[in-house]
Amino acid sequence: MSLVLYSTNTSTFDNYAYEFTTIPLRKEILEKFSNDINEEIIIVAVKPANFVLDIDENGNLLKAKNIIYDIIDAVDTDLIVNKILSYKPNMAIAFSSWTKPFDWISINDSLIGEKLKENGIKTVCHPLETSDICFDKNKTNDFLVKNNFLTPKSIYINSILYNIDKPHPEIGKNVYKELIHQKLDKMNYPLIIKDLYGLSSYGMEFAVSKKQVIHYLSLKKNNSDKIIEEYISGKHFGVELYGSYDCDFFQIPKLQYKIMDPFIFSINKYGITSPKQSIKIGPINDEKYKIVELKKELNRLALELKFCGVAQVDLIFSKDKWYFIEINSRLSGMTYTYETLFNSNMNNLFNINKKSDGYIINFKSIPLSQQKIERISKYESVLFVQNVLNKEAKSEREIGYTEIILGKTKSLSELSILLEEFNLAFPTVINSNFMNQAKSLLENI
Repeated sequence: MSLVLYSTNTSTFDNYAYEFTTIPLRKEILEKFSNDINEEIIIVAVKPANFVLDIDENGNLLKAKNIIYDIIDAVDTDLIVNKILSYKPNMAIAFSSWTKPFDWISINDSLIGEKLKENGIKTVCHPLETSDICFDKNKTNDFLVKNNFLTPKSIYINSILYNIDKPHPEIGKNVYKELIHQKLDKMNYPLIIKDLYGLSSYGMEFAVSKKQVIHYLSLKKNNSDKIIEEYISGKHFGVELYGSYDCDFFQIPKLQYKIMDPFIFSINKYGITSPKQSIKIGPINDEKYKIVELKKELNRLALELKFCGVAQVDLIFSKDKWYFIEINSRLSGMTYTYETLFNSNMNNLFNINKKSDGYIINFKSIPLSQQKIERISKYESVLFVQNVLNKEAKSEREIGYTEIILGKTKSLSELSILLEEFNLAFPTVINSNFMNQAKSLLENI
């Protein structure tokens, strides 16, 4: 019995520019997973493949003893498909995360998955249509509205049409622009302007007036399509779900989904989540948040989209209602968090009958030295550490981060104490603004 985990990348990757350190090592987690499911695991990957590979500071791969590695430099779809087929696996599972600048890795995995299925390989991968809907934020919005999921009111902006009069002086009146301006009059402000295909909140703009929106849309840098959404004031959450519409997914039966309790997210000064500044606390299961109702809607979402594998959903809880914001049909930053919640045991994570216990907090700091990472990883309450360092970064935003998960505790008040103790032990890791934000979040859950 053999299982292929395939992880792809569509962007160039320089071994020597990037340095990744993850504790516990991915090879340790995958070794245990292989033993638990009693199957040989084969990894077919394009670097960096953070969820399946450990790469040291010299760019060398750290290998597990009982796992086969097939690392591919090219990103060609047919090459990856043929590599996977050569192993004649019982099952292939898409295990990619995200890539910049476009969050289209799930589509890439689906293209591979479709060809594997055509060759008779049982494949856990989201359908191509599903990945397309989740990649394009306007298609996501249309899907949510069509299927009666609560989501912010939005406007789609075709950038070329909006500015078509600039290269065409013969156009006396840009009707499309006037149409958009009229639609803006009917929106409730403030608004969030998003790149249609961008990763996370990168490139997101916050606008408090129609004048501000028009100014932004007229800038030269605005050369890609946008979606403009009404800002929803409320508490921000994220959640993952696991399962498949057409086959068993480990210990999750076909057409059933394991829907996790959500994590609450911190927000920045503009009231939106920021991937490198976000604090995650959970799991949240207080019924004041109508968790049962949320899970019913998430299960309906999974069935409508025919999810197959791992998916993540961004949510806002506002005035006793759940708003669906974005859907990621791939592994996410939350996958590490949920895996940690299950004691870094993937077999328990993908078991519909296994429940988590205790509370954890996930936060980020600037990249730390290898020596400090080692010290932090040995601290009693630290469950997970990942350091991502771009040694050729041209700006502070690009340099990377250190992600730390603390826990587990029986209560949120105990988690707050744990955070204070960590801050005393490592006073330079969490800056004061972050610490105050974490305390406020814990006090107001």
